Amino acid sequence: EAILVDRNAADLDSYENRLSGRVSSLLFNGAASRILVEDTLGEQIEVTLPQSGEFADLKRGDMVHIAWAAEQTTCFAGEG
Repeated sequence: EAILVDRNAADLDSYENRLSGRVSSLLFNGAASRILVEDTLGEQIEVTLPQSGEFADLKRGDMVHIAWAAEQTTCFAGEG
């Protein structure tokens, strides 16, 4: 998994890229289940859930923390 999800922000302290947000949508599709996480600015990011069952009780509105390593990041030049 490129993006990790956790209920405890401190568990992700070793990652360069971290953000917190609320689950805005749950998309269940077996092994491809994912959530949409909305940050405080209203931006959303889609995160694939691990297949461990750890997040089976996750619901809309729950606070989660996500993180990913710098080497898993690609940036694109903006226009203008």
